Amino acid sequence: MSNITVVGIPLSTCTRRVLTVLEETGTSYTLKPVDFAKGEHKSPEYIAKEQPFGQIPVLHDGSFKLYESRAIIRYLAAKYDKTKTLLPQDPESLGLVEQFISVESSNYKADEIVYEKVFKKWRGGEADQAIVDAAFAKVARVYEVLEEHLKNKSGNKGFLVGDHLTLADVVYLPYTGYLLDIEEFKHALDKYPHVHAWWKNVTNRPSWQKVISLK
Repeated sequence: MSNITVVGIPLSTCTRRVLTVLEETGTSYTLKPVDFAKGEHKSPEYIAKEQPFGQIPVLHDGSFKLYESRAIIRYLAAKYDKTKTLLPQDPESLGLVEQFISVESSNYKADEIVYEKVFKKWRGGEADQAIVDAAFAKVARVYEVLEEHLKNKSGNKGFLVGDHLTLADVVYLPYTGYLLDIEEFKHALDKYPHVHAWWKNVTNRPSWQKVISLK
């Protein structure tokens, strides 16, 4: 029985990453919203109590507190994934999962595009197209790498590693979801048939569908 609270908001990419793992593991949780419009996450109280950098999400599991979404999902997989598939146990599979998590965090610049095209717009700002174009060149390179990997992968090509959903798949969900909702990039995966099929497979999962339905 868990006693988990996630401090965050449903539209947050990093919060979605955490909620997806909670849904995948069937772990009950409470979502505690933060008032972004009023800058609650930047208040001295929030920084002192919840997250020293004024960010979301924050996980409370009983008396244990953890921040940074990639750290949180590793913790949740280790503690609550009874199938031990989200974070595989064998060294080669684990290495590949960590490799693709690192690719996402270091080379996949969809976050820059989403910030310019979505989050800035929410705040009444205008996108810097030069930043968008430079970021998409890096995004396209990641798609090329994933396409080659999936094309040559044995077994189930619906997942990046092995025959089951892993954290390697989960980390790409939030920003890619927002990216493909942008008119300019709605066909971004069309040139990459294996990536396109992988994306369709992982986003059809009930966990992700529930998370993106949250308001």
